Amino acid sequence: MGCHIFNNITTAIENFIFPDTTLVEEKKHIERWKRSGLPVETYHANPKEAKELMKMHLHHCISYYGHEVKIGASSGLEILCDGTYTPFSTILNDTSEWNYLPNGLTKRSLVNWHTFEPITRLTAAEVSAVQQRAVKLPSPLMTPSEKPPHVLQIVSSWSEPLLPKYCPCTDEADAQLNQPQHPWLRLMTPEGDLYSAGFNWGKTLGATNIAETVESRFRSPDLWEALPFNARIVTNIAISEEQFEVIKHDIQQGHTEGLAFNFVTQNCSTYISHTLKKLGFTPKFHMSLGELFWKSLPKPAILTVQFMCDAISLLTPPLVSKIVAVALDRLKSAAAYLLAALLGGTTGVTKAQVKHGFIDKETNRPAVVQESQVIQLCDLSNPTDEIYLPRKVVEWLMLQPSTVYLNGREPNRFYEQFR
Repeated sequence: MGCHIFNNITTAIENFIFPDTTLVEEKKHIERWKRSGLPVETYHANPKEAKELMKMHLHHCISYYGHEVKIGASSGLEILCDGTYTPFSTILNDTSEWNYLPNGLTKRSLVNWHTFEPITRLTAAEVSAVQQRAVKLPSPLMTPSEKPPHVLQIVSSWSEPLLPKYCPCTDEADAQLNQPQHPWLRLMTPEGDLYSAGFNWGKTLGATNIAETVESRFRSPDLWEALPFNARIVTNIAISEEQFEVIKHDIQQGHTEGLAFNFVTQNCSTYISHTLKKLGFTPKFHMSLGELFWKSLPKPAILTVQFMCDAISLLTPPLVSKIVAVALDRLKSAAAYLLAALLGGTTGVTKAQVKHGFIDKETNRPAVVQESQVIQLCDLSNPTDEIYLPRKVVEWLMLQPSTVYLNGREPNRFYEQFR
């Protein structure tokens, strides 16, 4: 008896020191499956196919749209494909470009699409619910009409912070940079046709080239549409049919001809700002690059510099204080430009390589810079270059009367946004 207990204790210690990695990985896969809201029985029915399904990130989409994973013949898994539940094994052997939409898996590329088409059609009740919200926030340039309005939805999601809350930067910098956020848009017709598109990078950018300019395309639906989220906000805006066609044409043309993407000057938030300005809104989704750099410094460093500036202000004439303040602003911008340049800001595609850009109708000039040197190294002549931030979009959306807030923890979240 004692020997048996000793062996059990020894085995437990060995498992703790030398864990079975296969068992640990299997538990992780099961937890991922369960977090998506899918029954664990379907995972156990065919773990191999379930892992492939998760590898393709389809479990998120299936849960988001309220679909099922069914157990078919010979314990094979079945998923919705163009409205019909189909053996997943047949899809695995098909090398076509697939996209998961409200009707299930469809042979339609997320990026390499040719015509901007609806992703689904809403019911009359869903259309009415969206329109009732949208009339609370009509486009300022919309001509009054008795016709039911078209609707523009500005959508944004955010997920878990990248770093712990106790990171040493200021609270504002933590909110602007530490919380993964991304805005995109949807368009809805009075008949219920729903379009979705988002502007994002065209290639993966890492820590060493995050400020590089790359050529990009619109994704339809947006890549973040079905990704897991902690929370989501949807702002509904009533627009005219003419405004609907303008936005739709902009997306089609920009996607066909190509756009420059830059995390600082031309990103997802820049495009949302551009679209809202066309409708007559005046949002401010940007802040000074130098100011953001300053607020991203550790709090003790900021307090020390502020103390020194206050001391100079008290002990020297006003002119000296003003010179110090201007010098500090220039120093912030120079440091920000230098950092951006080191992170790829002076590399990437040139204006000649990108055929189409966002055009400001008032000046008939590109709304943002599209040169290879998007951020010039230590350009002290322009210390107020602006960075467009998704958090600024979120802050604007949350103030609007037509905004709906959604918790991301429940399944079937897609249709909740239209009820």
